[in-house]
Amino acid sequence: MKEHHHRQMSKFGNSAVRKSIGIVVPVVIFLSACFREQAVPVTVDFSVTVDDNDYSVPVRISLKNFSTGADRCHWTFDGGEPAASDNFQPATVTYHRAGTYVIRLEAWNDDERKVKDFSMSLDSAISIGFDAEIAVNAISPVRAFITNATRGAVSCLWTFDGGEPAVSESYAPPPVVFTQPGDHTIRLHVSNGREHATTEKTIQVLPPMSIGFSVEPSFDDLDMEAPWTGTLRNGTVSGLTYSWAATSGALAEPQAENTQWSIDTPGTYTITLEADNGKETQTSERTVTILPDSHLFTETNVRLGCTTAHASIGCFYSCSLRKTLTQRDMDASPSVDLVFFGIGPLFPYCRFVSPDADEPEIIVFDEIVGAGKTFVVNKQTVLTAGEFDAMTTDDPLLGIDIRSMDTGDESFAAQTPYVVLFETDAGRKGAIKIKGFIAEGNNSYILADIKMQKQ
Repeated sequence: MKEHHHRQMSKFGNSAVRKSIGIVVPVVIFLSACFREQAVPVTVDFSVTVDDNDYSVPVRISLKNFSTGADRCHWTFDGGEPAASDNFQPATVTYHRAGTYVIRLEAWNDDERKVKDFSMSLDSAISIGFDAEIAVNAISPVRAFITNATRGAVSCLWTFDGGEPAVSESYAPPPVVFTQPGDHTIRLHVSNGREHATTEKTIQVLPPMSIGFSVEPSFDDLDMEAPWTGTLRNGTVSGLTYSWAATSGALAEPQAENTQWSIDTPGTYTITLEADNGKETQTSERTVTILPDSHLFTETNVRLGCTTAHASIGCFYSCSLRKTLTQRDMDASPSVDLVFFGIGPLFPYCRFVSPDADEPEIIVFDEIVGAGKTFVVNKQTVLTAGEFDAMTTDDPLLGIDIRSMDTGDESFAAQTPYVVLFETDAGRKGAIKIKGFIAEGNNSYILADIKMQKQ
């Protein structure tokens, strides 16, 4: 420059000369510009999504990176699997244990580094369950002991339907007492802070003990006459073990729930039952009077139908069963001792005949298989209705020769009272007092009382 300027000055002389000749010399200036590179800022941000919004371990989370300006990044997952990642968008992270964990993202470039932490709490998985153990037995009052097997819960709420206490918030509740019989529900509701679970069990409470028993005569001892045998029928509620005692006679099984009692002599006796259920003992007594043996069975208000009522009311009578039988009952071939033949509803002609009789009257019925012989006196001659009513033992029957009196052809019409005598082939004697003729069309019948010897 200096050289160039000098040459110019030499050419163009000094400045005064230049001015005088009017020449302007331009001055050229060169600018040198320096350019600096501008820094790129870093922002770090990310989101966390819990799969199925389920915070109970195992928990799977997904992450989305929203960071900008960074060339590189690094994730750390405290307690997670994997524990770290250098991927901008990391894979799913799994947590297997409950607790509070920090997710950290570091993002940077050559000029700047930034960090973001995210803290999250994960819950234990709920495993709910409990046992209810009944002390002694299920008979009221019942004491139930509760064992809580729940895991992963931070709160519990118990409800005891009909129990005392009715509710509890303890993890291990106190024993619960139930007094009312029936089904009772024990319900447990638990939570881990975010999730809830409920389960329940039902226990049955039996009624409190109430003792009682009945004395049931055997079929042949309904008259309560000696010798006597019957069943002591236990009616105790909520008893478990029993003990029978009697002031006399024989008990078949004194420790059984039900037992038989036999006595050979008349008198008044006391039967005692003691019952226990492991919680209490109760005792009950009954007085039983056994009468002297009359050797006589008495059946009252026996109905015997006319011939057209053989299928509905029945025309056949069994001394061993002490009941009237219909034609349908005969299919079982029971013991039949008497057949009533009566033309109803006015009953102008009536007879009792032997079940084996081969007479015009009897053939209107089906044949009675295995029928035996019965001697019948249809004519009222020896025993009056008054004597029948007064008969308390079989003594009046002992002196009557019924077999020789059976002519086989007597009959009677509708008249009351009327007494018919009979004797079975086995030698059992008896008397029938007809006390009513009931007119009901095809279902007409006679009403009678029967007294017969015990076999």
